[in-house]
Amino acid sequence: MISEPPYAPLRRRLGWSTVAVLMAALFQVLRAGNFTVEVAAPRPSATTTTSVAEPTLSASLSSSGASAAAGLARIDGPTSQVRRSSTDQHAMTASAAQTSGQRSPPSMDLTLRAPRPGAYPYRWTVNGQASDGAIVVAASSVPSRETETTRGAGGGQTDTVDWSGGGRTVTQTVFSDGTVCQWHPAFVSLQPSLHAGAGWQAASSCRLTQSDGSSLSVERSEQAKVDGVAHTTVSGQPVLAWVIERHDLVTERSSSAAITTETQSTELFAPSVGLVVYRVARTATPNPDGSTAITTEVTELRSTRPG
Repeated sequence: MISEPPYAPLRRRLGWSTVAVLMAALFQVLRAGNFTVEVAAPRPSATTTTSVAEPTLSASLSSSGASAAAGLARIDGPTSQVRRSSTDQHAMTASAAQTSGQRSPPSMDLTLRAPRPGAYPYRWTVNGQASDGAIVVAASSVPSRETETTRGAGGGQTDTVDWSGGGRTVTQTVFSDGTVCQWHPAFVSLQPSLHAGAGWQAASSCRLTQSDGSSLSVERSEQAKVDGVAHTTVSGQPVLAWVIERHDLVTERSSSAAITTETQSTELFAPSVGLVVYRVARTATPNPDGSTAITTEVTELRSTRPG
């Protein structure tokens, strides 16, 4: 669904059509300047095993003919300087050190913080089409919890985020149609004590009741890894960010079918802001005829100051 921003519903109820949560591969656009990117073919997606009576559609970036373009990126060289321009020619400069396997220098404050309440302006560019919107952060009655609502031209959803324990987990998602997904267990998007080389796995699921009374389960699994630290700017303000790779599989399963989509991504997550400041995503979605639809999405935070 080209018009939907990231964090948009995991699925749309339009027959076989489905949309994965978009998390996908960053340094595609960071090839200019003195920056070397080494591309590796992505891991093949896991195959969903189902009964004979249950048709299964799965999409894999590695089998879609786009493996090189969607591959994970690695920084080479001790120090690098990168410049890229967004759709409105706003330049963002990032300098990164190859710190894999090393902890951050003590001078860097990388303490993970929840975002301040307010509306954060974002721009999403999906398959070359740009749209502006916001992620609205609101405090909740539960300490260390808040809601993050994505608002854009294509709709949105609300995630309940828990920041207790030093990490970031999503406990609940309310889709734009009002359907509620209570994740079991809570989905870990950031583990505590991040450092270069840290990696983790997360797996969660929920069961939804559709408007026609039928049941649908959503199963999500992810592998994530911290590549290092990047210095970047947002609206001229310096920001320190973790460089995080993600490989995400989402399966929507009903009594008659199962559909699996795959997303690979790299993002800049700013712990001082509590939000992603830049991400490049590549998602493979299966079609009923056996072909695969590829969606490329760029996410860019426009300001670290909420409105």
